[in-house]
Amino acid sequence: MTFSKCILAVALSAAFSMAAHAAVTAEEAKQLGTTLTLVGAEKAGNADQSIPAYTGGLTTPPAAYKSGSGIRPDPYSNEKPLISITSKNMAQYKDKLTVATQQLLERYPDSYRVDLYPTHRSVALPKFVTDNTFKNATGASTTDEGVGLKGAHAGYPFPIPKTGNEVMWNHLLRYVGQAYISKFDSVVVDSAGKATLSTTGEITQEYPIYDPKKPVKLPQPTPTSDSKSNIWALHAVPVKAY
Repeated sequence: MTFSKCILAVALSAAFSMAAHAAVTAEEAKQLGTTLTLVGAEKAGNADQSIPAYTGGLTTPPAAYKSGSGIRPDPYSNEKPLISITSKNMAQYKDKLTVATQQLLERYPDSYRVDLYPTHRSVALPKFVTDNTFKNATGASTTDEGVGLKGAHAGYPFPIPKTGNEVMWNHLLRYVGQAYISKFDSVVVDSAGKATLSTTGEITQEYPIYDPKKPVKLPQPTPTSDSKSNIWALHAVPVKAY
């Protein structure tokens, strides 16, 4: 909430005299759905296909899914690891492992391993999100040196970003549904492996921009408008601290 308010407050308090950063051209936007996915990722896989090409993602829930349960079952639960990295073969993959992972493999050779599974690009987005993202490519723009936003529909505002600010707007307005609630535990683990629960709490994330009852296009900001309420809200409530 604080970060979102901060960048938007700067935008709303400015005089709006600075030129907006231009959106991409119609020719550039043709990459979406061809060489790029509809939200701007590289559509093709990598050279050895360890990262596959994007083909649309999963559009039906796994067979184990139960409506209303709040639990998302693993759609790839039957897969077996392609490789298991242990202390015995870790040297072969050393350039792919962090220093911490290497130390864990060495310290716990009998109980710690790293399993590598096939990579999947399983995300599928609602059509209104991809349609609006395509509109945003040529219609959305930043103002006030990147900290303001205008002309954005309910989708990713900059599928072909040109600046760091545009990338950050994509993150702030990423589609994860209209809202969700998650519970969390923060645990401190010392070098001996002793775990101590430090905090437990609940986070509510809301994305009013994706509320079907609101306009699909953000209002043009004015010095008195409250456009921040149309974008993003975060509520983190520590239930108990130990």
